[in-house]
Amino acid sequence: MNNHAGNPSEERPRVTDQNKTLSRKDFEDYEFIIAELAKMAKMTFPEIREHQQKHPKDNLHTLRHPKDNHLMLFTREGAKRFWQIGRRGLKALGSERHKYDLKRIVGELETHFLNRLFDSPSSINDEQCHEIFLQVLAEISEHFTASTHHIPCNLVAHTKPPSFRIGPVEFQQSQAFWNDNGQAILESLVHESQREPMKQFFTQQMWTASVKVAPCDPIVAAARATEAIQGSLDLFKLFA
Repeated sequence: MNNHAGNPSEERPRVTDQNKTLSRKDFEDYEFIIAELAKMAKMTFPEIREHQQKHPKDNLHTLRHPKDNHLMLFTREGAKRFWQIGRRGLKALGSERHKYDLKRIVGELETHFLNRLFDSPSSINDEQCHEIFLQVLAEISEHFTASTHHIPCNLVAHTKPPSFRIGPVEFQQSQAFWNDNGQAILESLVHESQREPMKQFFTQQMWTASVKVAPCDPIVAAARATEAIQGSLDLFKLFA
């Protein structure tokens, strides 16, 4: 998706029967969230203390006001509804859901919902609510890019050949890898103090594994890379 989310008055995502169903379900969750926010906002300080004593897990849940960034008291049950909206929306995507990180989506849902609640509350209705999820998805996926991940690993293997491949993973002797890529890695670091530890991180192991990952959320990409490399290491050990 390349559509950049704007305010609710801009062109809306195409409405489908599935989106209508999801909007109705999302609306029920958002109604509950609004009720929880209103309930907490009306409490006096003594009532807040009493509530937090009875519901200590609610102490961990707040939302930031989109206008002045102050913390608004929230509840655990209300927070669950954001996660429910995120899980339901991802499930509707089928296999495409695996590209996204649920925690990131939930954080963006909170932000987008609160912006609508204070800027355009009429757009939070049973016909348009799923647009919030779709706009979050569009903004996140707009920045997806293919990536290559490099991970030093402890692998007992002959030094010849100096590189080899197992499935999608290429293994290269770490010193040769660093000679080819070290300067670019060092230049990508923000602080000078990170340089020597980074060099040691790559050169202290005999081999460095590299794998390309298709466009997806960076957190998902890192997990996929780790899984692919671990799978190749397990396969190597099986036949070594």
